[in-house]
Amino acid sequence: MSATIPPRVEYELTELGRTLLVPVMALVNWANDNRFTIAEAHKRFDDARESDAV
Repeated sequence: MSATIPPRVEYELTELGRTLLVPVMALVNWANDNRFTIAEAHKRFDDARESDAV
């Protein structure tokens, strides 16, 4: 922690934490590559719930 106002703290991943970078980035890339398909699925789900409520 630095002696500044406001206080500043620097964080860094441990060696074990760094082992997650590849799988987490794979998930991020998958979500980005499929964002439109995911949004369409959300809309279909929401639309189906609305039609059930009527």
